[in-house]
Amino acid sequence: MTKNEISCEEEIEVGGWGWGGGESQKWIYKPQDGIFTQIIVAYGDQCIKSIRFVDGSMEYSPHFGAASSNDTNTQIINIDHPEEYLIGVSVDFPSDVCISVRPLRFHTNARQYDWTQWSSYCCSSSNFQIDGRRRVVGFHGHASSTRLHSIGVYVFNLVDDIFKDCVPRYPGPWGGCGGRHWDDGVFSAVKQIHVHVSDFVCIRGIQFEYLGRDGRSTWSPCHGANFVKPEKIEIKCKEEEVLIGVAGFYGRVKGSGEIEVIKSLSFYTNKRLFGPYGDENGNHFTSMACRNGKVVGFRGSSGLHLEYV
Repeated sequence: MTKNEISCEEEIEVGGWGWGGGESQKWIYKPQDGIFTQIIVAYGDQCIKSIRFVDGSMEYSPHFGAASSNDTNTQIINIDHPEEYLIGVSVDFPSDVCISVRPLRFHTNARQYDWTQWSSYCCSSSNFQIDGRRRVVGFHGHASSTRLHSIGVYVFNLVDDIFKDCVPRYPGPWGGCGGRHWDDGVFSAVKQIHVHVSDFVCIRGIQFEYLGRDGRSTWSPCHGANFVKPEKIEIKCKEEEVLIGVAGFYGRVKGSGEIEVIKSLSFYTNKRLFGPYGDENGNHFTSMACRNGKVVGFRGSSGLHLEYV
């Protein structure tokens, strides 16, 4: 394998976003080569009617949603493979009743493809983007005979030759420079994570349950404030699930003055993605686990917020 060649780790299912009830049916599309050269989106006055994909062999997928309609417009997205590949998707859907997906934005390692057909509608948003070392290799969701109801992605961790050898290292820290420093040390694995997200849309506090080398579980102190109900992440260690990386955003938030704090966190295992928790705005950061590596401890700084990690 040359330096520029890439191998794929196990895929992770992320999402879907939207609505999956009623008469809608589950759909899955994963091209055999994991390559997309075109995405064809059909839309009407108020929703996405259908979505269709073209793979690396120029073969078309089925229509997921309405096969045809008189009130349908078409948006064709051309992806310049092999230099360009998908790394994320942003979805808007109605915040009152999630009956269908509205605007879709596709992110590649080179650009963003979007349009704002329904900007006047009140929508909820889901934004999933990953760094260029991971790639979207499939889609899933729910659709009916009239529209696309939800969409999600399948992601591969991409590990090039330079990361094949695992060596001890300390990625980070990422964030500001205030607060009181803490270091949980090194353990065998991470079992649980409690993330406290504040109304100011930043990470107030974080707490970890570690698995020691003796097989015993140990909870860390809560780093930061713990008066907000936590988001709970459980990693299934007995099923060989391990934490392999973390990503997020840091920056200034309302009420923190000039202090930079952690605004958002996402946690990657070898099987799933947890998050994002918080506000995905500001300075982006990401760690990259080595092949067959895992996260075995955390360090950082905290006060009234999680300052850095």
